[in-house]
Amino acid sequence: MIHGIPPFLGNGAGENKNLEEQLIEFYKAWFIGFEFNSGVQPTSWKTQPLNELTSLVSKGRAPKYSDDSKYFVLNQKCIRNHSIDFNIARRHSPRANDPSRLSYGDILINSTGTGTLGRVAQFWVEKTDVSVDSHITIVRPIKREFLEYLGLWAVNNESIFVTMATGSTGQSDLPRERLENMMVLVPDNQTLSTFSEITQPMIQMLVHNRSENIYLQGIRDSLLPKLLSGEIEIR
Repeated sequence: MIHGIPPFLGNGAGENKNLEEQLIEFYKAWFIGFEFNSGVQPTSWKTQPLNELTSLVSKGRAPKYSDDSKYFVLNQKCIRNHSIDFNIARRHSPRANDPSRLSYGDILINSTGTGTLGRVAQFWVEKTDVSVDSHITIVRPIKREFLEYLGLWAVNNESIFVTMATGSTGQSDLPRERLENMMVLVPDNQTLSTFSEITQPMIQMLVHNRSENIYLQGIRDSLLPKLLSGEIEIR
């Protein structure tokens, strides 16, 4: 390591890890342990298949890459540690009315390949120029109150997604039908709203930290060659 250039600039990584752990523990406490209700599931809460809580459960499309396009497509490598790395997204030419175009709050699930299948990230970006390829499934909550809840439900079920895969080793696939038929506990609207109000600021902080760290990493990566060549000196 060159003196003055740390391996990872900023302290957002550690803060994000702590925030993620808090979010998952909060989700488990409320919707698995029912700690707010003496450990008992409220009788008004029911279970429904995922397809009744979403407006879209669909894999993306095979992209047509184009370096001149203003549109981007995400692949499985872009999804890691519950975040999206836009730096390795590729430009492509989408079809008109591309159904794989992402919307704010979409849940993305890697859906093919051993080792990557089951990884989850959520699209917390107000962009209209990003799609996903055919190896990623889009899960779009049907209403705003479901965004944080279903996003954390998906993160909590990553290991379950892996067990739902079909196909041989190396060619595994997560069928859309199996996702759609997963049963999800549905809290009452007031509980969902309260959960969103509490978790939304934490998620916004996660997104901010990730963006800042990516920016700082970019600065580091642009400076490193100049340091190695002696073009810039650190005093």
